[in-house]
Amino acid sequence: AMPTGGLGMMIDPHAHMTARTTDDYEAMAQAGIVAVIEPAFWLGQMRTNVGTFVDYFSTITGFERFRAGQFGIRHYCTIGMNPKEANNVALSEEVLAVLPRYLTKEGVVAVGEIGYDEQTPQEDKVFRAQIELAKEFDLPIMIHTPHRDKTRGTQRTMDVLEEHGFDPARCVIDHNNEETVREVLAEAIVQGGSTLRDFISVNGQSGYFQQTYFVYDRAGVPCKLCATPIRQIKQGQRSTFYCVQCQT
Repeated sequence: AMPTGGLGMMIDPHAHMTARTTDDYEAMAQAGIVAVIEPAFWLGQMRTNVGTFVDYFSTITGFERFRAGQFGIRHYCTIGMNPKEANNVALSEEVLAVLPRYLTKEGVVAVGEIGYDEQTPQEDKVFRAQIELAKEFDLPIMIHTPHRDKTRGTQRTMDVLEEHGFDPARCVIDHNNEETVREVLAEAIVQGGSTLRDFISVNGQSGYFQQTYFVYDRAGVPCKLCATPIRQIKQGQRSTFYCVQCQT
């Protein structure tokens, strides 16, 4: 059943729900949140055994989906080896080996959060390996920008994604600040705009991001996943588009 209350239907695109109580799920449902994406990341201290990752991945792909469902909220997640723990060479190799078993699970919508932390050669190796996994399993990528030397690390991240031929329209670069947002937006402009319906680049091509939308601005058009017509609701001066089959 759909949650009731709040101002309408909302999706929380980034919430670490394993650290939240059921009271938070209840409040989210009352506010109108119908779905949440939980990115896999660091838990606050360094893990030393692959079994702890297995337990964590199993929780966010299994029990957490059940917990959210008790409040009518759809739970999705991203799976990946975070850069903060990637410098443990032996551990990262073991985690990379188990990732494929989770990337095909229901509710896994991307590889992430991945990227750089200290920007070491080992982090680079793990990052590149996961880009290739995302390509192999046809999944988007969620990037966590570095906490230190964020500008250089973010630019390096975008350069590596380009080296691997990863479609920028399928990549979310998260945790930007005033130092990096201009570079990330500039990269988006290079790849093609999405804000304006009539965006045309200097060579006459339309924005690539527009061409990848699954629901936005597609009211009445069959859903790309299930063929159900996309619906549109208006909230204030803005519109929300959704599939009643896939997103409710």
